[in-house]
Amino acid sequence: MEAVAKKYKTRATFVFVYCREAHPDDGSRGFKGRTRQGQTIPQATTVEQREKMARRFCDDMKASRRILIDEFGDASVQRRYGGLPNPTVVVDVDGKLALKMPWTDGKILDAFLQKFIANGGRLDRELAAATPLGSPGRPPK
Repeated sequence: MEAVAKKYKTRATFVFVYCREAHPDDGSRGFKGRTRQGQTIPQATTVEQREKMARRFCDDMKASRRILIDEFGDASVQRRYGGLPNPTVVVDVDGKLALKMPWTDGKILDAFLQKFIANGGRLDRELAAATPLGSPGRPPK
């Protein structure tokens, strides 16, 4: 995803909303979330903890995108856009929702953005409908 953000950085604005951890190292579901340096990734319970983990994420992933810290609960961006831990939303130049991917796939997003930007960055329902959206556990068709 970072490669896609870098590729289009002069033609699109990318914002990463840091929300709940998809794979925290909290013993739930057998996940052992770790950074590339081997640090544990806990599930944040406060804004301060979430901010600390977002900074760790930026360092670990060498993220160049703007990072926003999500709220907790029903008012969170994550819940408002489907509740999954890794969605992508594309907003067109007029502020319309142009694409919503419930699970981010950088290759699919790259292919979409090539056509979307070439068409002026405006909502194209046919393009969105033709974009395979994928989901957790199932590769896109």
